[in-house]
Amino acid sequence: MIRTARLLCLLTLTSAAPPLFGQAAAPAIVVLTFENGGSYGLDSMDFLGLGRGIPSALTADLALNPGLRTIDRRQAQQVLERDGPSHNGRVDAATAARVGKQVGAGYVVTGTFVDYYGRVRIDARLIDTGTGSILEVVSSGQRSRAELPQMLADIASQLMSGKRLPAMPAGSLPPAKVSSDALVLFGRAVLAQDQGDKAAAVGYYQEALKLAPDFTAAKDGLRSAQGS
Repeated sequence: MIRTARLLCLLTLTSAAPPLFGQAAAPAIVVLTFENGGSYGLDSMDFLGLGRGIPSALTADLALNPGLRTIDRRQAQQVLERDGPSHNGRVDAATAARVGKQVGAGYVVTGTFVDYYGRVRIDARLIDTGTGSILEVVSSGQRSRAELPQMLADIASQLMSGKRLPAMPAGSLPPAKVSSDALVLFGRAVLAQDQGDKAAAVGYYQEALKLAPDFTAAKDGLRSAQGS
């Protein structure tokens, strides 16, 4: 009788325990500031802004995937500015992995962009923060600046192909449609916010939202700037 009672108790506990499969925490990812690979045709402040606006917008696209947990780029930027980049002044894979690990990310994305008088190319690298190895390199190819928002959506889609990062579930909402002009203004807003210029950041976010009212990353940025 005692043995039977113990068996029943064990079965009850086992059936009540939640299944382990599929309950692992979603992998965390952070996108670092993108480097300007040599761009011409816009104001230098626009290119500085795009270096921060591109990863912020890309983060918003990645955040649409419920299988991922995104980390605010600004956390990583603060670590990078505190500790400095690698010896040659660039953010190499080892530096990116170190920064990503410090903010709790399992993966980090670094990248470069080149805008040559309206012809734009974006390249991104997915890095494992545990090993420092580059897992995947994806590219938008060279396209018109007018296609910049779609280029970012394509980069996000390539990263979430299921090879390394979880694939986007079927039926997920697509990123909001924005214009390249709105994205440039958004970049200026992010740059101003990083530099502590709250008033300028709010103004640029508002201008971006006039052009693209559904620009989620700009809405989030505006709330953050107004609340800081």
